[in-house]
Amino acid sequence: MYSREELKQCLECRWRKKQIKLDLMLLGILAAVFLVFGLFELILHLDDYKDYPDLLWILPTTLVGFLLLIFLFILPWMIYTYTDYKKVLKLSEQAELYDVILDHPSTSWGYRGAVYYTVRFQTNDRENITADTKPLWSSLPGVFPIEEYNNKKIEILYHKEENRVIVLGLKDWNKNINKK
Repeated sequence: MYSREELKQCLECRWRKKQIKLDLMLLGILAAVFLVFGLFELILHLDDYKDYPDLLWILPTTLVGFLLLIFLFILPWMIYTYTDYKKVLKLSEQAELYDVILDHPSTSWGYRGAVYYTVRFQTNDRENITADTKPLWSSLPGVFPIEEYNNKKIEILYHKEENRVIVLGLKDWNKNINKK
């Protein structure tokens, strides 16, 4: 089996870490946009207002309110992504390792640009399992390319009680990680 450090480099964990970074980047961009907007608003209308203390108080308060509102929309998604990352690491301790071929793609309902796969395999108990992966692949840049994984043999971990497939990577994925 794989060590915890190796599992942190598996496909699913890397995808979740990318998602958290993207959410933080989105939050930073929105904060910068609101800050620039606020500064322009302040500079353009400074002469229009005679009551400077009110203007200097209301504008930053409004900007902070907008940022908090945006943060409250992004924060739950970030928390969900982080807890799912931790759950993947926890479930992988009790999961069994299998090799499967990614040959049944489907478009994700929630992520229209992403693809998940339905994998079929036989457990060590001779039980036939059909389960879906998470939507980790896409033709969009910065995501795991479909072309590199479609019809290829990959390693997965399967947690029977949760009926959860954890995608590790292409066959012998850990050898490529250890070379870096």
